[in-house]
Order: sequence, then C-alpha cells, then structure tokens
Amino acid sequence: MKREKSIKVAIKYVLLISTLLLLVSCTSANKEQDLKDYKFVYPDSQLMYWLVEEQSIEEGFESVMSTIIDDYIVDGDLKISLLKYELKDNTIELDFSETFNDSIISDTARHANIGIITNTLCANFDEIKYVKFIIEGEELEVLGDSISKIIYEPKFELTKYN
Repeated sequence: MKREKSIKVAIKYVLLISTLLLLVSCTSANKEQDLKDYKFVYPDSQLMYWLVEEQSIEEGFESVMSTIIDDYIVDGDLKISLLKYELKDNTIELDFSETFNDSIISDTARHANIGIITNTLCANFDEIKYVKFIIEGEELEVLGDSISKIIYEPKFELTKYN
C-alpha cells in the first residue's frame, strides 16, 4: 500500500515537472518568434562611412529606439531619453530629453547621433522618410552650437555593408 502511494506521488511529480518544462519551452519559443532582424546604421571610428549591422531584437519601433539609445548613441556619459514620439505624414517626431542637446556632447557627436537615428529608422520602417528632432517638447531653431536643421532625411551614400 505504501509502495503504491509512493508510485502515485512520483507520477504526480513527473507530470508536474513535465508540464512546467513544456510551459517554459513554449514561452521561450514564443519569445524567439517575437524577434525580428533590424539594420542599425552607425559611423566608423573616423566618422567617414556609415556601417550597417544587423541585430535580432524584439519587434517594434520602441525596441529599435531603445537599442539605438543603449548601444549606438554617442552620449558623453549622459543618459539620453526619448520622451515621446509621433508619426505625421512620413515624418517621425522624436522628443528627446535635454541631454540630447547638452553642451558636453560635441557637434560632431550630435551629427553622428542624428545620422544614426535617422538612417536606422528610415532603413527599417518604410513609413518613416524623415526624422524631426524636438527637445523637451520644444522645437528648437538650433541643436547644439551649429546644427540648424531640425528635420532630417537619411543619407546612405557613404554606407559600407558588413
């Protein structure tokens, strides 16, 4: 009788463990299905050419922007944040924190950041043709010390594909 009870308990544990393993397996398979390959465009070390790198990340605009900010943006040890965004007539308006326009970031780095963001978004989202940069809800006439254009279109002519 004790032996039968032990066997029943063992079978219940085996079934429970099997069910948990199946759930874990299904969850990780679903996460892999949500990944998508995106092209990230960034400058070479001399800032002469654009390089393209593919990464598989979670699908969607917010994941792409998060990856750009975390992995590609030149920020001079400042944390740049995207506050909000809106797509209007093929132009994505990106509202960044003041740190995007901070004086610690050189105009060269700011130009690189603008190119990284613009080229990457336009390379991955057909509906985006232009990128407009806004700082803390304000449309500025000048970014940094000398960047006076606020709406950008992609520039791929100096791109090298890996």
